[in-house]
Amino acid sequence: MKKSLQGIAVLACAALLATPALAEDTVIHAGHLLDRPGKAPRGASTLLVRDGRISAVKAGFLEPAALGAAGARVVDLRERFVLPGLIDCHVHLESDTGGVAGLVEDLTLSDAAIAYQTLANGRKTLQAGFTTVRNLGDGTGATLALRDAVATGLVDGPRIVDAGRSISTTSGHMDAWLGLREELHESISHDNVCDGVESCRRAVRLQVGRGVDLIKIATTGGVNSRIGTGLGAQAFEDEVRALVDTAHLYGKKVAVHAHGADGIRLALAAG
Repeated sequence: MKKSLQGIAVLACAALLATPALAEDTVIHAGHLLDRPGKAPRGASTLLVRDGRISAVKAGFLEPAALGAAGARVVDLRERFVLPGLIDCHVHLESDTGGVAGLVEDLTLSDAAIAYQTLANGRKTLQAGFTTVRNLGDGTGATLALRDAVATGLVDGPRIVDAGRSISTTSGHMDAWLGLREELHESISHDNVCDGVESCRRAVRLQVGRGVDLIKIATTGGVNSRIGTGLGAQAFEDEVRALVDTAHLYGKKVAVHAHGADGIRLALAAG
């Protein structure tokens, strides 16, 4: 990771806002600045960050006093390329695995072990240059906790917009019981599945009560589903509309897992 980032420094308002220590005026001296898509990088540049936002970009290396920021913290990146932090709109920080390996991990790792894994993945993501991520589903709440820890400066990580547990209908893509022996079901959480309008409203309200930033739903099956029902729609129109309308009632946007065209049309029709 360090080798791949040699000579590059990543900067974004998201990272600055997530770190209370950088809430003060900060002046950054950048050897090269990549801030204009499709255009060549600027040469020597000075950035002023005030109240967590980039408020000025000037040519050359200027002292803080010249920017009206006497006493500001100075970050020396004169030998580096500086670019805005990257944003990834679909991550799952709890795990790097999938398929059978993911199932084994779900059944063997403790919530505490998953929390440390989530922390490590958050740090790796930040070191790779992503200063904001949208986490679209996990099972333990570890990412919600990491979101708050990053925001308060307890740990290093990207700014996290988190969806909590993803929601689907029973036997849909997010049903954790799929493919498992029935005697195991009682020990596996199942509160993120819904059937019918009232049930789907309740599933959304449960995630809202957990403090999520947005809602994630599934309208179709998926390539990682543990049943062979294909990639077509797995929810009725009134169920999808109930999910979306309830999320919007609480001011939450909705992200949708939808592989098949029928499921995509369902999501679009529901807003």
